[in-house]
Amino acid sequence: MIPGLNEYKGEAAKNSGNNETREFELVTVDDLIRNAKPTEWLINGILNADSLSVLFGPPGSYKSFLSLDLGLSIAAGIDWLGHRVKQAPVIMIIGEGHNGYAKRCAAWFKHNGIDPDNVPFAISKVPMQMLDDDSAQAVREAVEDFSAIHGKVGMVCIDTLARNFGPGDENNTSDMTRFVSNCDKYLDSGLNRLIVHHTGHGNVERARGSSVLLGAVDSEFKLSKKDGVITLTNTKMKDDPEFDPIFLKPIPVMLGGKFGDLETSVVLVPTKEAKPNIKLTQKQKEALILLKLLEKDKVTAGGKQVSPCKGDWRAFCVEENVYTETSFYAAMDNLHEKNIIMISDDYVSFSPDSPTFTLD
Repeated sequence: MIPGLNEYKGEAAKNSGNNETREFELVTVDDLIRNAKPTEWLINGILNADSLSVLFGPPGSYKSFLSLDLGLSIAAGIDWLGHRVKQAPVIMIIGEGHNGYAKRCAAWFKHNGIDPDNVPFAISKVPMQMLDDDSAQAVREAVEDFSAIHGKVGMVCIDTLARNFGPGDENNTSDMTRFVSNCDKYLDSGLNRLIVHHTGHGNVERARGSSVLLGAVDSEFKLSKKDGVITLTNTKMKDDPEFDPIFLKPIPVMLGGKFGDLETSVVLVPTKEAKPNIKLTQKQKEALILLKLLEKDKVTAGGKQVSPCKGDWRAFCVEENVYTETSFYAAMDNLHEKNIIMISDDYVSFSPDSPTFTLD
């Protein structure tokens, strides 16, 4: 036992019997550990309950689609990409585009085969102004009213910070500090506050505005898009491990019904990581076209595919004036290094993991 610890505990216990409220108190580490609670997740390993989170990305990175997907999954109580979800009512505070949100929601419910009836999910009719106390108080009352009817709200999503910021400057430290403080003050009731935000003007690797926001949040997520693949990266997780990047792609959904047969929206589905875009010369491209023609000729009567011989490919390239006898092998080695082709003994074939390529 550490000398003096019993005396400290005894003194603390004696003082706890009086009616005075102490402004500054201590807790011993054993009490701290004994009273600790495991992480409470809304989406296991992805989104904490009772926390402040930011999802940021450039325009066109599908931020609103992803936040909607997360929110509807929580409200409906269905797994999100294989991650267990704790069902809870959800509120989205949006700045504009209600008809667009209606189509997005309709597409999500149709894609997931879920009836929207009795799913506790609500969208604001107007944006809020978080820096304005009266506006923030009105939002808190609306959240409390919704909770009284549907059960305790699990997430409030603010989409976007700029449209719901209020009379202030998001680059100003004091204004951003007040925004964070009001998020805690008016929406701090055990729920997740997910803030959808834009990237910085000069740096797409960080959220726009004062760094106060990053310092205050419990978790941060970055969205980026390249070659049709959307990447969700966990850039901060305050007290838990950061998850590996998640890759998504948008697919169209025909809405039908009241929207009409030609109306569509999109939903996000999992996909593989975008392959690197490899640049090839015109001669390399022509050589690969010739290899493809040889592959078509190497099908046996039983339909079995046989890989072409390197010698046949070389002769074809020389015949078509793509390469000379000597330059062919250097070109072939270069394509092999780029993982475009596979070489096995005297045979050659396209790599199944071949990256996409373009011409110079």
